[in-house]
Amino acid sequence: MKNIKSFIAILFLFPLFSKAQIGEKNSNSGFKETYFSFAPFAIFEPHFAFGGSFGQRLTARSEYFTEASYVMQTPIFNQKGRSDNLFNTQLKGARIILQYRYHFLKIGRPIVNLLQRKHRKEQAEKFQPFIGVEFRYKSYNFSSYADFINPSIADTLWGKTFTAHANVLGGALIFGNTFNLTKDKRWKLELAYGIGGKQKFVKFKSVPKGYVIYHPFMAKDGPYIPPLYEEVATPYIPFSIRLRYCIK
Repeated sequence: MKNIKSFIAILFLFPLFSKAQIGEKNSNSGFKETYFSFAPFAIFEPHFAFGGSFGQRLTARSEYFTEASYVMQTPIFNQKGRSDNLFNTQLKGARIILQYRYHFLKIGRPIVNLLQRKHRKEQAEKFQPFIGVEFRYKSYNFSSYADFINPSIADTLWGKTFTAHANVLGGALIFGNTFNLTKDKRWKLELAYGIGGKQKFVKFKSVPKGYVIYHPFMAKDGPYIPPLYEEVATPYIPFSIRLRYCIK
């Protein structure tokens, strides 16, 4: 927990000490912004994250982004019809995302032709690619029923109702771009994707000691989609489409 708090503190404080702020004071006015954003297609995710996000571009190059969301089971992707002994899942929890973003920006120096510099600045304001690092934490409770086995006494509990709590820690390298949607630059479209990894920790409740959940896919070789209740480390490929509204 101490390491997580230190990481979060560094993530927020790093932009304040970025070298980019020293040499760009005269060119920051066209790029500084504070905004709110939301993901209109989040309902299509297996875990629907309902909430808002906030970000601030401190300099022409440095930006931080945060999101806090309520997580629930989306009605589009439910567990009915799956053959992994987990049906009618009830899920609720919360998710936090923290990002630091570095914007690629080539405006040119004052010694360069002023018209060319103006053109480059207009292009930089229209297309704003960035690279960033992301940390995310998700905590949720879920309940369902499944089959449990006790290998030591060769006993099986069929259709046992259970509840469980899961914590998921993840990190990724993010790539993205922002596009202006309106002339006043208030509304923008943000596309972001990345690659990373995540680790899930699961603690079962209301399950007798010595019993473990039975999952037929675990005995098979080859890749498969881990079920909700499996404690496992997996690759993480984030992708998001967000609408952004700048308040200043």
